Amino acid sequence: VLDAITPEAVTDEEIRQWYGSHVADYQQPEYRRATILVTPDRAVAERAIEDIRRARGDMRRVRDLARQHSVDEASRAHDGDTHYFQRTGLPSAGDGQRVDPALAEAAFGLAREMDVTPAPVALAGGRFGVAVLTGQRPALHRGLDETGVAASIRGFIVRERRIQGRDELLR
Repeated sequence: VLDAITPEAVTDEEIRQWYGSHVADYQQPEYRRATILVTPDRAVAERAIEDIRRARGDMRRVRDLARQHSVDEASRAHDGDTHYFQRTGLPSAGDGQRVDPALAEAAFGLAREMDVTPAPVALAGGRFGVAVLTGQRPALHRGLDETGVAASIRGFIVRERRIQGRDELLR
């Protein structure tokens, strides 16, 4: 019975419908990851930038600086690590924290990993932020017409049908 469920039995319309209901798996924005410091004033932020530059890519030292200087409890609890976030500051699916939009925009302006914001970033409440770029994920835009997309969807549908068929046989 399960052998009767073949990839050829899946129609193009079923593939389009599956793609439409799972489009988020194929269309994702660009993400950045950063270590951030939120300071109470501009002077502390400027000193933090100087200290980060002197650390020359030593992330252990940068994390120490985040613990020492950051007044943001959420980021300080993770040594300044934000995990991945969008340009708007929204975190990627469940594994990070929201980043102030001005600080997120500044992080997106950094070209290479380990680059630091050139100047303190003004934040709400009179605070200032500093970001060190620690990761980049390019945007993902895979259309249904791209190589392998329809074939992988066809495989997902076949697997789902076989699981359903097996479950029905076991009842």
